[in-house]
Parts: sequence; C-alpha cells; structure tokens
Amino acid sequence: MALSRDHFLIVSPFLSEPLPPAEKVSGIIITGSHAMVSDAEAWSIKTANWLKEVATTNIPLLGICYGHQLIAEALGGKVDFHPEGREIGTVNITLTTAAKSDSLFCDLPEELMVHVAHAQSVIKLPQQAKRLAKNDFKPHHAFVIDNHIWGVQFHPEFTEEITKAYILELKETLQNEGFDILQLISALGPSQYGDILLKRFYTICRHNRVS
Repeated sequence: MALSRDHFLIVSPFLSEPLPPAEKVSGIIITGSHAMVSDAEAWSIKTANWLKEVATTNIPLLGICYGHQLIAEALGGKVDFHPEGREIGTVNITLTTAAKSDSLFCDLPEELMVHVAHAQSVIKLPQQAKRLAKNDFKPHHAFVIDNHIWGVQFHPEFTEEITKAYILELKETLQNEGFDILQLISALGPSQYGDILLKRFYTICRHNRVS
C-alpha cells in the first residue's frame, strides 16, 4: 500500500503481543500464516475473539488467506482442509454479481488471475456473508460482511516471483502430494489486481481515520 512505517502498526499475536483497541486504529489487515485455523492454537482463538469485537464496529477489516479463514471461523463459518487438497500457484477466479456493487471489488473484470498458496479453506461461509469470488476448485475465494469486513483466500500482496519462491520452497511436499512442479511454474503469471485491492482498502481506511 506504499505506506510509510509510521502509518501502521505490526502486531504478532503468536508472540503474545497485545492486540490494539479497535478504536485506536483506522483499519485492520489479518495476514496469512503457516498455522492452521483448525489447530485452534491459544493465540489464534484469542485473535478470533478480538475479531468478534471488531466486527461490531465499523472499522474496515481485511483478512488474507489465514486471516480470511480466521474471520470466517470467528463469525460463524467453518474452516477445514480442502477435500481435494492444496491450491497453489496463479489461478483464475470469477467475481459474483454481488462484487459489482462492492466497494472493494467494484469495476474489476469478472475474471481475475490471482496468486494462491493454501491447504485449508472456508468450507462454510458465515450466515451473514456475501460471496464475492469463486473458482472451480474453491467456492469461497472472497466474501464481505456488513460492507466493512472482507476476506480473500488469495494473496493480493504476492507477486509472480513470491509465488514461485513458495512453490520451490515446498517442492518436496508438493511432489509428494502429486503436483507437477514444472507445470505449476509454467502456469505462473502476473496479477495487477492485488495492488488495486490493497490500495482501495487503504482508501476505505482513510475515510475511517482516527486521530
């Protein structure tokens, strides 16, 4: 989002760092993680309970991958391992009709190429959630709740090079799971939509700026 360091706070709940009072921030991003939501680690449960409080405010909230899953789980959805395994690489997703009027996804093409790297998925959305994106592998690639809480299973912060690095880092695991590494790498491509979404989220947060 091209922010200077004094405009944001990084908190690591898995290191027992305290989560900020919701009224002290203008927006929140819950990032990805190598942890699994279904492991229900103490720090993750604590963060989920904090998210329940955040959800009662109007603070813009964006969950990415693990964050997407944790928000869904905290607000009544269900997260588990995808029955067909892992999704990794550059993939195509399709926006739903609801995305056309969504403040984060509006005016984007119906078909987007995005970067993914995840083993778990949102199996069931929270009851109040609107689905914003899907593909043939995963029905819940993005959702919104109450027009200020978003979850995206894909990684808007990833580049083609980062995604390739993940594939190479997990090469042995992926081969054991039946993936063709060369095919995954050859299917990689650029995605400009991550930058668009992150900058739009920042704009939304600016309108909610606190002193």
